[in-house]
Amino acid sequence: MDREVEIDKGSNKYLEWSETLHEDNEFITYTEWGYSNEINLGSGIDDDIEHIIKIKKNHLKELTFEKLIFVLKNLNSKLKINRFRSFLDNKKIKYDYQVW
Repeated sequence: MDREVEIDKGSNKYLEWSETLHEDNEFITYTEWGYSNEINLGSGIDDDIEHIIKIKKNHLKELTFEKLIFVLKNLNSKLKINRFRSFLDNKKIKYDYQVW
């Protein structure tokens, strides 16, 4: 059972971004991706960034894919990744967090 839902997507004159929630047989994965040609992060630093939160389905407790969609769509866009991590921490849900 693979499925993916777009949580948010957009762009402005500085940044293009997207957020998705993906489910497979073992994990639910939230990905927040941003890309910019306008923001100079320094030499040798890539101009895109990806935040990934990967949750084993057996760690979800009472949460479901649909409930996580609801939570993510109702979080304020600013600092969403931090608020989502706080939500998971408060629920004592283990997850793997990566930044690329």
